[in-house]
Amino acid sequence: MKRLKIESVLFVLEIAGVVAFAITGVITALEKKFDIFGALVLGVITSVGGGIVRDMILGYLPPAAFRDPVYAITAIVVSLAVFIIAYFLGARIKKHFDFYSQIINIFDSIGLSVFVIGGVNAAISCGYGNNMFLAVLTVIGPLFSDIMYSIVDPRVKLSK
Repeated sequence: MKRLKIESVLFVLEIAGVVAFAITGVITALEKKFDIFGALVLGVITSVGGGIVRDMILGYLPPAAFRDPVYAITAIVVSLAVFIIAYFLGARIKKHFDFYSQIINIFDSIGLSVFVIGGVNAAISCGYGNNMFLAVLTVIGPLFSDIMYSIVDPRVKLSK
């Protein structure tokens, strides 16, 4: 049996994080009554925005989201799919909102943990594995995602 390379595992985890945060962003946009464009923007910002800022701080230019467009494309496709599903099944979703709210929290937790791993991996690969900067980078992505949310619409606040 072939062994998986760590890069392959990290890539799959990063894509899982992009999917998870795109779902969270679009659901938040739908709760705030955004149109499809607003939902796509919020889904993409949530998915790749924090990583872009993190990569810029590390000097890893261009950021991974621009270097390999699979991240942004995944965010766009997932955001569009979630918006369309929610648009056509909106009444059913509202009936089971508590259940879907728990699912959103699970996806948010998955995305956060995956992006923390990605932040640590990026910092180590840039030579910051032996100092306090590594700890700071674990919170950069989620922090800047929240800041970008507030810039897009001050009414949107993910932090609880």
